[in-house]
Amino acid sequence: MTDHMLSISDLTAAEFLSLRLLARGIPDLKIPRTHRARLADLGLIRFQAGKLLVTPNGRMVARG
Repeated sequence: MTDHMLSISDLTAAEFLSLRLLARGIPDLKIPRTHRARLADLGLIRFQAGKLLVTPNGRMVARG
């Protein structure tokens, strides 16, 4: 996780798209494994009960 507020510029365009899709409720199977891992490492998503959930910070970044 990072110690500063994340923004769109911290993500690749593809990672940002994946975050936006997750925030809109698209099933996580459509999201590349590498994107899921990076977004989780950044604290933008988390795994809970076998699902990926977008964190509050993730929702803020997804809004752009």
